[in-house]
Amino acid sequence: MYLIHFLFIILCWFSHPNTSILNNKLSDPPTFYNKDSINQFIINYYRQEFATQEQDYPDALIKVDTIDGLINIKHQLYKEPDYGPIRIIPAPSGFITGYLNDDHKKDLIVSVYSTEGGQSSWLEIFVFISKNNQLQFFRKYTSYDLGYCKRVKGKGKFYPAAIINKTLVGETRCFTPKDPGCCPSGIVKTKFKFSNGLQLVSQLK
Repeated sequence: MYLIHFLFIILCWFSHPNTSILNNKLSDPPTFYNKDSINQFIINYYRQEFATQEQDYPDALIKVDTIDGLINIKHQLYKEPDYGPIRIIPAPSGFITGYLNDDHKKDLIVSVYSTEGGQSSWLEIFVFISKNNQLQFFRKYTSYDLGYCKRVKGKGKFYPAAIINKTLVGETRCFTPKDPGCCPSGIVKTKFKFSNGLQLVSQLK
């Protein structure tokens, strides 16, 4: 009897949608109209990421609100409501879909606006690759991770715009020597190919 009860609990745990992040894939078969599964995956991702910080902030709260179609995930580290990291998931119209490889299945890029509460902000770029008829989470990049600036010394921030001809295209805002830390002013067009990760292909002014 106890064995049956135990097996039932294990079955419920692995079938629950919130555990899908442990398997690095969405709980439902992929469809780019199933925005709720995609959003829930990203919410769960941040819940786990923020939870690792809570031992240092015993009064921390994780709040999730939807405002004008945008999902706001706030990690309120102190009792002050305006302090702490904020992540904003775009509306589905802001999702980027297209073919990043040769399997003729649409892949997905979701760019999450991110800030720690100060003037600096960046994107956290979730890459989902279609594999075995499921949309699987590949990894999360930041716009700094992809902020290559070949023509300008230093680094920048990459902002994806579209997937065209199996290439992720966008612009990189590069820091020039005179730029403040919040505001890069050099802009270049950037292209990435997917080959076990996003690989820089070209940059043009």
